[in-house]
Amino acid sequence: MSGITWELLDRYLAHECADAERETIERWLKDESFRSLITKSVDDATSTANVLNRRAATRLYLRLEATARLNNRPRLSRLRLFELTLVMVATIGVALAGGQLYLWLGRGTPATPPERVATTPPGQRATLRLVDGTLVMLGVASTLRSLAEFGPDQRTVELRGEAYFEVAPDRRPFVVRAADLVARDVGTAFLV
Repeated sequence: MSGITWELLDRYLAHECADAERETIERWLKDESFRSLITKSVDDATSTANVLNRRAATRLYLRLEATARLNNRPRLSRLRLFELTLVMVATIGVALAGGQLYLWLGRGTPATPPERVATTPPGQRATLRLVDGTLVMLGVASTLRSLAEFGPDQRTVELRGEAYFEVAPDRRPFVVRAADLVARDVGTAFLV
């Protein structure tokens, strides 16, 4: 086996050999003359009582069988490859068209505007101005939720805790929801 031992083959097949050893074995495996050698060596190894030799021979035999199966598999013809390419292109086209249709149809439904949340920690207060110009002084350990943009009919906020509001004048009523309380205002100041 020209310097290649069963122990080395076993390490190679178990992916445990050094790079130089791996290169030596791979050069040997590419050589066509090794096939007659390997047949005789497999017969010798399986007839001996040495377990390591039998394990290496079995691994090598299985690897050679797998390689032979891969090399003998039928190749795709150019026509078949062209047909498969057409199917893939058509599938991608249908998927893209479906995505475009989904986006186009989805534009008719209004999206929920983003929400703004302001929270004060215990022991601190905060002052903030809403998008409509309303001034809010948020009390200690309080949370105020509002939409980033108010709707055309009313300006609604949700409050947990307490806050003082100086409502900016507007034709739309300003609504504060706090637990079971709902306060409506158009342009004054009040405490909730």
